[in-house]
Amino acid sequence: MFNFTGQSKRRNVNLGDKKPAGFGGFGTNAFLEQSRKERQEREQQRAREKSAITLQRAMRSYLQLKEVIETRYRDWLDCDVSEVGLWEYISQFTILTRWFAKKGEAGQDELVTLASTLSKKLEKSQFPLSSENEAALFYLGQFLSGYLLKVETLTKCQMLNALEILHEKYHFATAFLLSQLGKLIQEQQEPQAREKVLNFAYVMSQSLLNTNSAFESSFLAVLACDVYTASNEFYLKVIRQFVSQRQKQIDVYLKGNESAKDKLLYMVVNFLTIHGDTEFTINDLQLIRSLLKYNQSIVLENYPDENESRQMKDRGMSAVVLPPTKIKVLKQMYNTNFLQSVLKWGRDGGEESYEILAKLVALQPSWKQLVLNQICIEPTNIFLISGNSLSRAEELSTTSLEEFEKLFLLGDFYNSLLFFEEVYSYWLIVSNDTESFKKTGIDEGLLRLFCEILKTLCSLLAKRSDLGTRYFRQKTFALVDQLYLKNLRLKFLPSGFWLTQQRSYNFDKLLSYVIEYYMEDPNGDDDEEKDAFLQNIPYVYREMLILLKHVPYFIPFNDRVRIFQQLIEVDNQNSSPYWGFMEPRVKAEIRRQNLLHDAFEAFSKMGNSFKNRIQVEFFNEYGPEAGIDGGGITKEFLTSVINEGFDPSKGLFKETQDNQIYPNEEICIKMKLGHENSNAMEKLSYIQFMGMCVGKCLYENVLIDVSFAPFFINKWCMDGFKNTINDLSYLDEELFNNLIKLSNMSSEELQHLDLSFVINEKVDGQTYNFDLIPNGKSIKVDRSNVQYYLHKFADFKLNQLLLPQTKAFLSGLFSIIPRKWFMIFDYYELQMLISGGKKDVDVIDWQENVEYGGYLPNDASVCYFWEIVNEMTPQEKSKLIKFVTSVSRAPLLGFSALNPKFGIRNSGRDVTRLPTASTCVNLLKLPDYKNKEIMREKLLYAINTESGFDLS
Repeated sequence: MFNFTGQSKRRNVNLGDKKPAGFGGFGTNAFLEQSRKERQEREQQRAREKSAITLQRAMRSYLQLKEVIETRYRDWLDCDVSEVGLWEYISQFTILTRWFAKKGEAGQDELVTLASTLSKKLEKSQFPLSSENEAALFYLGQFLSGYLLKVETLTKCQMLNALEILHEKYHFATAFLLSQLGKLIQEQQEPQAREKVLNFAYVMSQSLLNTNSAFESSFLAVLACDVYTASNEFYLKVIRQFVSQRQKQIDVYLKGNESAKDKLLYMVVNFLTIHGDTEFTINDLQLIRSLLKYNQSIVLENYPDENESRQMKDRGMSAVVLPPTKIKVLKQMYNTNFLQSVLKWGRDGGEESYEILAKLVALQPSWKQLVLNQICIEPTNIFLISGNSLSRAEELSTTSLEEFEKLFLLGDFYNSLLFFEEVYSYWLIVSNDTESFKKTGIDEGLLRLFCEILKTLCSLLAKRSDLGTRYFRQKTFALVDQLYLKNLRLKFLPSGFWLTQQRSYNFDKLLSYVIEYYMEDPNGDDDEEKDAFLQNIPYVYREMLILLKHVPYFIPFNDRVRIFQQLIEVDNQNSSPYWGFMEPRVKAEIRRQNLLHDAFEAFSKMGNSFKNRIQVEFFNEYGPEAGIDGGGITKEFLTSVINEGFDPSKGLFKETQDNQIYPNEEICIKMKLGHENSNAMEKLSYIQFMGMCVGKCLYENVLIDVSFAPFFINKWCMDGFKNTINDLSYLDEELFNNLIKLSNMSSEELQHLDLSFVINEKVDGQTYNFDLIPNGKSIKVDRSNVQYYLHKFADFKLNQLLLPQTKAFLSGLFSIIPRKWFMIFDYYELQMLISGGKKDVDVIDWQENVEYGGYLPNDASVCYFWEIVNEMTPQEKSKLIKFVTSVSRAPLLGFSALNPKFGIRNSGRDVTRLPTASTCVNLLKLPDYKNKEIMREKLLYAINTESGFDLS
């Protein structure tokens, strides 16, 4: 029940000035907005109606005009053309067909008829020209040329007929046409039609030669078309005229047009096809030079593999893949006739000719030897092609790094220098030392200046890693290596010539960077991480590291020895799990009468672990020898294995006339012939073990008395090194001299000798023939290939016949010490590292680096000892050193580097005793004889007993 108390809804009281909305939500503002919208809609409606009226009026006018035009057009088509003048007809034709011709098939039919009519009209008429007439003809030619690519085949033919007639009578009117013909030629499928268009293009080009028209791009586009299949005298004539009159314009266009550079090799192929077997003229060579000059591509038959991609990246070039037929045509530039034509042009004063040769060298790396061989047939060519490299040698040899850097950025200087490096590097390979200077025109003085340039360039490349391509850097460093090795033989440069003047660095700091750089993946290839490492160190040390890597002889030899020894020390610390005498060792019992076999059986399978400490116990015919292996017996073991393993009577190695060791080549010959392969493989295993032993000696700083032949040891320190004819003198000097005589013989003398590319080798009393090149027995040696014959002869004797043995030896050597560590030395320095320096011992250095025990330096016995040492022969001094240290050679860096120091200890006053030694600590135990003659007698007896460790 509800109670009613009066009003139930409370009235709202609005104390503000906001007006309540009216009924239905329409207040004053809403009403005004609604009125505005309605007014706007009415205005828009009126505008639409007005627009519709305007459009209707325009459409009516258009339709009326179109009807009039169509009527006029039909009347024009139906009129008698004979009643219309030529110029009036041309104007009408151009305007009406351009703007009012029908579309589709009907329009095409009309154009065919009109073009045919136009052709007849043009053919029958000939009137004097006026400015208005010329404009009409030019407009007509432009219209027809532009329409050629838009119409169908039949219409094209009729238009082309009209254009041919127009060109014949008024050739200026078809100036625009040539730019279209290249596309039209490529588009044509029907051979006859394509040939017709192609002929017309050359006719047009010939007529345009005497005008001011800039049509180089259009003509080269025609030359680039992939339609040429045979030689053509007319085309060749036009091309020669074109080159004769427009050579400079061609160069300007090709230099500034990137799109044209993609077609350069196609143009070259097409020109060679057009040229055929005709003799090359200067104009022909000039065109080829222009086309090749701006080419930055390597030609390939297939898409590049990983190796080819790396080559292109290194050279800063891209790839152009051509079909085999085109590559065959391109290779015509590598035949003798073409190359000799280019060289003759150069000898006659055409310096531009060498740009062709430079580009041919780069076009396909596998073909470049064909070019280089032709150049080196006549060595004077080498000086002629040197260009700026030698003509400015005196000036450049004193140029500062900053000035050289500016010069280097000039493309022409860079390209000519790279080409000269290619040629001279090849010449150094195929030539012999006796003709290095006298035949090329490059004497010792000029070569010395060039070496100064290369030295500056190496420093610049080390300083600026962004200069030049990777290939250029490699080629430059490789050429410097070749000249450095030649200087080791001929001594045409002063001592210390290659040492860098950069000494503003801390050697210990450099050493730390070297250790970090070389210890990380020492056997791996260079990668981006190492490049990044170089970029993150101070530039002075970066420069020195790059020089150490590529041209190590820029850094003093003693510094590099310290680097080498420090690398070994760090590696030894890293590879040893324990220290000192606590380190576990591989133990072996070695019979002296069967030393090499026992050593091989005990250690050959150890691989990299052989560099760790080993323990040896010697046995002679009476049983175990006295002595505890604290390191001295190991040294004795290593030197004994070395002496026996390198003994030529073992059949593993041979000696040259100078008693230098190299692998026995008969092992390889028998492998080639398939004889005794099992025995050959066993010998290779022994050779590999000998490599391990040499590596172990270097690792333990044990000097050995073995001299290796340069053509063998240079393989240790130069990756991929190939011996040349010059290295043959180390193997057999008489053979070398006889071969050198061949290079000085005339064609008649060589023909009389009847030599071919075959070599004879005698094994076990039988003679076997080997081809130096494929089918070598059918290729006679003459003046054109005698250098190549000498090169292949030396390659066979020094590289091929020693290849498996050298690989086996190096695999053992590099299992102990990484290859890269050897590459900081040359073969002469490496021999010193192996065998020490001078044969005679520096007694003063020895005396200054001795530690005494129980003696004072001025004691009588000590004074007698040094007097006796000074009176010894070099052989006796070596025996004394071996008696104390187990090594017959003095330390390479002097006795100050011997560790532990050479020691002399007083072993008592019993003068009947013999001197003894503790070889593990380099200690001589010398009784206090007090008498010089007794000391001499006892000392000489002890060092000459060869008693092993019985006196230890």
